[in-house]
Amino acid sequence: MYRRLATDAVAVTRATREHEDIRQGSSVRGAIDLTLVCGQLFDLTGVTAEDDPRYPEVVFDAMIVALSGRIFLDETVDATPEAVLRQIWEDPFPSRSCRGGAGLKSRGSRLPGTPQSAVAGGSVAPLAPPPEGAR
Repeated sequence: MYRRLATDAVAVTRATREHEDIRQGSSVRGAIDLTLVCGQLFDLTGVTAEDDPRYPEVVFDAMIVALSGRIFLDETVDATPEAVLRQIWEDPFPSRSCRGGAGLKSRGSRLPGTPQSAVAGGSVAPLAPPPEGAR
């Protein structure tokens, strides 16, 4: 369950940096905090497996706590950070949200730009280093 949580946390945090309504998304520290908050909420709610029907809502609650204060919306957007995070979490199109569907129910989803061969058992292999001179 915690492997999936780590994958989910990284994916939704990356999605905050790519979402069209977000001017500034969360750093990797948001993903770390998200996993820590989730761990505590899993203990409080009794969620012990990723297939628990409460898993998606507990992760979303943790997203609100860990990420809502770490994202900055575009000034022209008429939405709250919580509404945008809900949209990221429920977006069924992995190419737009970096993950595999509402509540992350699909397995083996991949991040944009990651070759399918890099996906193994639901986890994503590390990306290759940038090409020479790309820094």
